[in-house]
Order: sequence, then C-alpha cells, then structure tokens
Amino acid sequence: MDIITSDGGFSDDFRDAFEKFYNDNYPPLYKHAKHILDDEVAAKNVVGGVFADLLSKLRERTLDMRKIEITYVKACVRNACFDYYNKKKREQSSQTDIAKMTRLEVDFTIEKEISDELHYMLRKLDPTLRMTMELLYLQEMDHASVAAVMNVALPTVYARKKRALKILKELYRKILSIWCFVSLLFPMVYKN
Repeated sequence: MDIITSDGGFSDDFRDAFEKFYNDNYPPLYKHAKHILDDEVAAKNVVGGVFADLLSKLRERTLDMRKIEITYVKACVRNACFDYYNKKKREQSSQTDIAKMTRLEVDFTIEKEISDELHYMLRKLDPTLRMTMELLYLQEMDHASVAAVMNVALPTVYARKKRALKILKELYRKILSIWCFVSLLFPMVYKN
C-alpha cells in the first residue's frame, strides 16, 4: 500500500488503516500509560505524542505500516512515560535547587548583617579589648597565644575577654531594643 499521495498527503487506504489501528489500540495504550504515570492528562499527552511520532516516521518513510506491531507501540508508550517521569523529576529537582539557593542567599544576607553588626560593636570597644576579642574569635587563637602576642599575663587576657563580652552584651541589648522600637513604629517595613 502506498501511503503518500503525489500532493504529499496520506492516501485514503492508509488513513483508514491508521485510523483503525489508532481506534483499536488507543484505549489499552492510554490505560497502560495512566497506570504508569497515575495522571490522566499526562497519559493522554504521552499516547497522543507516540501516535504523532508514528505518523511522522511513516511520512518520512523510516517506518513501514505493515511492520508496526502493538508490542512496538506499547514499548514506545512505556519509554515515553519514563521520559515524561524523568523530565518531571528533573524539573522538580531544579525547583528544589532554586529554593535551596534562595535559602542560602537569605542565610548569607542574614550572616552578613550579623557580621556587620558584630564588627560595628567591636569598633566600639577599647583598642586593647577589641584586639583581645579579634585574636580570640576572629583569629581563633587560644588564650595563651593571645597573652604571648599581646605581651600580657594570661589572667589579663581572661579579664579583658570578660569585660569585652559584658560591653558587647550591653551594646547588643541597645541595638536590639532600637530595632524593636523601630519595628513598632514602622511595622509595614518588616512585613512581607
């Protein structure tokens, strides 16, 4: 049977044969796809896509109508279902990655604000107290090393640390109270 007419369309005999093949096999193929995907719309799209691909291959003469068997078409539907599932999974994964990146950006912004506040509060300290805190916490030195670098006794390092922490706590309380006061005055600024 010649399936393509001189004007490039499908012959009537082919159209009838393909329509019969479609009508006979669409319901079980749809049921098969729906069972795999558990989604009616996706199953219809997958089966319709497989039949569209078959028509395209027949038009290009890369497939012979007489050699098409239902097992071949069923395998095509199954593979198309898996392709659909994998694509959906990749899309969900990329959405999850975007959400993670957004959370990381927010976390980074918050860390940056906290870091800026800490540096601001450190600048308010006496130079010897600031140096003690920077060596202990920013340079991550132990108390004995700080004493050696600053050329002071070890108990002096502990005393400076205690005084600096007391001052930083008070500065933090002041900043926090100001922030709370501003948020009460301008509540719309802090609402999403």
